[in-house]
Amino acid sequence: MSLRNIIFTLLTLGMLQLQACGFSPVYGTQSQSLDVREKLASVDVLPIQGRYGQILKSTVENQLNPLGLSPETKYQLKVTIVTSEAPVAIERDRTITRYQVIVTARYTLIDADTGETIRRGSLKRENGYDKTVSEYSTFVVRKESIEQAVEAVAKDLSMMVTSSVIRQRNKP
Repeated sequence: MSLRNIIFTLLTLGMLQLQACGFSPVYGTQSQSLDVREKLASVDVLPIQGRYGQILKSTVENQLNPLGLSPETKYQLKVTIVTSEAPVAIERDRTITRYQVIVTARYTLIDADTGETIRRGSLKRENGYDKTVSEYSTFVVRKESIEQAVEAVAKDLSMMVTSSVIRQRNKP
């Protein structure tokens, strides 16, 4: 048997195993994936306070509804966001040279029809930045560091919502 035939056989067996375990793509071309896209688009992300809350809301909405669909609201996502920072590198002369940024989002996914809480919890991401001699460059890297952590939380939150919505869809 040639190497090409062996690889083909292994790939075919792998695809059969995926099919047997119930794997279906979230953003595939099957008719089921359209239902999932519509369900994800039906998540209403409620306003989140502050500039970083706006970034989080926008990123989650873009992740859940990249096509800009406007179905009826079936789920509501309530989120609060807290950012904090702490010095992590302190020189002998007590000069702080590095900060750690912590972004925590507490969320609740609610069924809009029944008011039932589907899932709740919190997500946390950390990032860091160096303090520089220039106050302006320190300001810019601090802002970018927080925004990167917020976007990472938003991606995690989108995955959590996606898995919850798919699980709800599969309930009898």
